[in-house]
Amino acid sequence: MNKDLKILSEPNRGSLFGRRDIEVIRKVIKSTGSLTRGIEIEKFEKDFAKLTKSKYAIAVTSCSAALRIAFQILNLNKNDEVIIPANAFWNSVNPIIETGAKIKVADVIPYNLTICPNSIKSLISKKTKAILILNYAGISCNFDEINKIIKKTSIKIIEDSAHATGTYYKKIHVGNKSDISCFSFSTLKNISTLGEGGMIVTSNKYYAKIANMLRNCYPIGKKKILKKIKHKYNLPDDTNFLRPGDNLNSKWLRLDTLGSRYTMNSVSAAVGSEQLKSLNKFIKHRTRISEIYNKWVMSKPYFEVINITPRSSSSWHLYVFFIKKKSKINRNIFIKKLSKKYKLNIVNRYWPINDNSIMKFKKHSLGEAPIYESHWFNEMVSLPISQAMKINDAKEIVRRLEKTYLSLTTK
Repeated sequence: MNKDLKILSEPNRGSLFGRRDIEVIRKVIKSTGSLTRGIEIEKFEKDFAKLTKSKYAIAVTSCSAALRIAFQILNLNKNDEVIIPANAFWNSVNPIIETGAKIKVADVIPYNLTICPNSIKSLISKKTKAILILNYAGISCNFDEINKIIKKTSIKIIEDSAHATGTYYKKIHVGNKSDISCFSFSTLKNISTLGEGGMIVTSNKYYAKIANMLRNCYPIGKKKILKKIKHKYNLPDDTNFLRPGDNLNSKWLRLDTLGSRYTMNSVSAAVGSEQLKSLNKFIKHRTRISEIYNKWVMSKPYFEVINITPRSSSSWHLYVFFIKKKSKINRNIFIKKLSKKYKLNIVNRYWPINDNSIMKFKKHSLGEAPIYESHWFNEMVSLPISQAMKINDAKEIVRRLEKTYLSLTTK
């Protein structure tokens, strides 16, 4: 009978595209406006800034690009330290490593998986310049506790909100309480801008200005504007064509960093604005799926649902539960049987970053985040969730979970 089971796994898409999305694509393509500097980009930025109640939003090609720009803005160097969560995604760590700054790995709150404020507190030094936080699975970090810790410091908070479009903390959308927040609209996210896309959110005018320059190839540093230009050749009256890289009346005194081309295209931005109109509906669907899963998990001894941060709501980008070590069921055996016999494939995110091979090359090792390591290697199980899934898909997944559970507990 199991041979006839359809393989169930993580959907290829996190979001749905309907008639209105297709109509806005057609409208932009048929228009005569720019596909790289169109009015759709500015509209999407305004729509997203309104969602997060932030002053500025800067649309970019991906959340990875957003995170790179965020750390470029801070102008980190080898004398600085950055605290990151143990479950940080590699793309958020990569730009920190490039600066030469020292990384310190913070542990997570047990069965919550957001960065632990007490762990942050133990790692802060006079060299700490920034803290990277991650709203893992769509669960908000505890901003009040984190901000208490850094209140009298100049430490900046960079927020990886790749999972968190639709997540609220104290009834305000995440992205509002950090210095710079970075969102993702890739194919698996709660809304998508046709496969890739990202947004930088900030209420700092200077950060917004530099972010806009960095996404448009501008160099950042200190320069002197020359009143008169001396040049070997006769120059045209208008030299604007030399931008964004530079223009001839600049004499550079110090170069901090270089931008690249990270601008979102007009079609993607138009779809982003349209997707935002359906965000509440999408989150309700994901919540319904999570409730179906939660009911089953809570019916089992020593199985634990993920704990939502107090005074917040989850956007359920991922669904995670835990098989505690006290249980008679071994997590690895459970997953193996679930996959082989009942054809439900599990994808757990993310491998402890301190055990990453590049991080080990940088002298990190297991033991830096014992809580997260124990969760990841022994307890965590991640189930498929998406608004592209039907409710009956979630119910079928529960049926297979139950069969797996019974096969391991019934003699």
